[in-house]
Amino acid sequence: MKRWALLIAALYTLVLGILAVPVAALALWRTPGEIADVFLRWGFWLWLLIMMGCELTLLAVPVRISSRRPVTKGALWPTILAASLALALLVAAAAVCIHAVMLGDEAFDKKWQGWMLLTAVVGLWVFWSALFYRISGQQASDLVAALCQRLFRGSVLELLVAVPCHIIVRCRNYCCADILTFAGLSLGIAVMLFSFGPAVFVLFVERSRRLRASPSGHPPSAADNPSAPGEL
Repeated sequence: MKRWALLIAALYTLVLGILAVPVAALALWRTPGEIADVFLRWGFWLWLLIMMGCELTLLAVPVRISSRRPVTKGALWPTILAASLALALLVAAAAVCIHAVMLGDEAFDKKWQGWMLLTAVVGLWVFWSALFYRISGQQASDLVAALCQRLFRGSVLELLVAVPCHIIVRCRNYCCADILTFAGLSLGIAVMLFSFGPAVFVLFVERSRRLRASPSGHPPSAADNPSAPGEL
């Protein structure tokens, strides 16, 4: 089952990397050379690696469940930390977008602002981790579903903040503030896709099991099962 998780994480990273090109072109609206410069920076590739790592961590519990391995409290911690980090980054990204609208090109031109942002992310990470740990007493599958639901809702709310902030920044013709709102857009889209990982994994696993159960290597059809629902 691990190979399915690796495949999904790889596909997720590939889709994210491909989507980053049109999103950057539409959001930044600069020359091709300036847009290409975004993808040549180490921060972009670090962001992709972090998102891929978080996706793999979120899939850890579904992999254990599908492999019929016990899910202990210790096995839940990586998933809780990954989901908490994603939510902390969403809140920070929304705050950065609002900050960019208020200050424009002067946003985060001082070192103390960057340290304040980092401190806020760490604090939110700890807060969400403690909150999710409190609800980790329920079944592991239910916990993962609840985490994914919160990630999806959080990404939608963050995009509802990031999109109008980006439009405002673009209309004011700021020089660099749109980079911050573009980061907010990218993160919101990334976490939204990230939240679908476990559901896609379950589909892959169920498809694999159906193919293995069929002697011909094809999924069983309704004609092969006379007692299937709908057959009168």
